[in-house]
Amino acid sequence: MKHAWNTASSLILTTWAIRLFKVVGITMAIFAWPISKWMCAFSRAPGIAQVPVLFTVTLYIGFALAFPCLVFLEQLVKNISKGQVFCRQNIIFLRRISWCCFAAAVLCIVSALYYAPWFVVALAAVFMALIIRVIKNVFEQAQKIKDENDYTI
Repeated sequence: MKHAWNTASSLILTTWAIRLFKVVGITMAIFAWPISKWMCAFSRAPGIAQVPVLFTVTLYIGFALAFPCLVFLEQLVKNISKGQVFCRQNIIFLRRISWCCFAAAVLCIVSALYYAPWFVVALAAVFMALIIRVIKNVFEQAQKIKDENDYTI
């Protein structure tokens, strides 16, 4: 019998993807120094081989921003799987995720001072933050409509 892809399957896949990202993030945090040394040795940017410490700092701060973001995403998916979609808590989670993305963008812009490709990551982080903010605004409006409908007889 063929399994039909449905919302429940999607939520399970999303939860496991988030957990995988957590494991990858923790692994990168544990091995930040060797990863930084490898990145600096691999790069052809002039003078970059002397700054693996800056790469390591960027990775650690990035992890400190990404891990809470993953926790908020997992909570959001958990609420959605319980049927709690347009609720105040999800709006708070989306707001926090967007601020983590904006903070990551600032980190990457500062890091672009020693390694220009970080600027591309900063642009991606700002774009992601904007998308999340739009989704947050949609959730907020939907919650207002839901609240109005709950009080209508």
